[in-house]
Amino acid sequence: MGSPNSPAVAILGCAYSEDLFQKFLLTNHARLAADFFSVRYMDDLLSFVLDFEKRHHHGQCAKHPSGSCAEIHPIFHDLFHFYNTKLTMEIEPHDGTFKFLQSMITVKENHISCQFYLRNYDRKQRQIMGLFLNTQHWGRYTNAAVKRALVQGALYRILRFSDADAAVVLPVVAHWTTELRAHGYPAAVMHQAILKITKSSITERLRVQIDQMVTAVFEDENFDLGKFPLTY
Repeated sequence: MGSPNSPAVAILGCAYSEDLFQKFLLTNHARLAADFFSVRYMDDLLSFVLDFEKRHHHGQCAKHPSGSCAEIHPIFHDLFHFYNTKLTMEIEPHDGTFKFLQSMITVKENHISCQFYLRNYDRKQRQIMGLFLNTQHWGRYTNAAVKRALVQGALYRILRFSDADAAVVLPVVAHWTTELRAHGYPAAVMHQAILKITKSSITERLRVQIDQMVTAVFEDENFDLGKFPLTY
């Protein structure tokens, strides 16, 4: 590391290893290949496999002498070993809910769901920072068009990183809207952003529900967020 080329070389190296693994999977585990999903962003890897057979754990290996990989599915173990021997895979334990990029993912009773991760909310819960966090105040000198674009982009990310389910999306929108309201954003900015969301990204029913949620938050300064808990 340290060279300007290092990040690109590292990503290419990982992509090459993953390509070899996919060929291995198709050849040696054809039945599981269609039920294996994995995505990597830089050095964060998220993998799922649907396997109705209760396979035995493989035990410890030389790459993880601490035994941290002893309890994972053999397919994941194979994937880890396709990467360069100098790459160590750190397995993150979780209790059913874990963070990946901008999503909080929950695995429960063979169902996988994801909800957009509100970093500001988490900081407030842990009392790390006060109310005014990393969202620009509407009264700042930044061009209004830029702030509108930030709201639009954030709304797209919420929809992209959450299940298309009102029970999942609406709590995120409620908490996010109260934050924007506290930062002086007009309700009209939110409503305009909702209208501009493309049909491919949202159902009309969910669009109406989000719009109604925003209206309710702006009309009631004591809006009860307790009715819309987040999964984290």
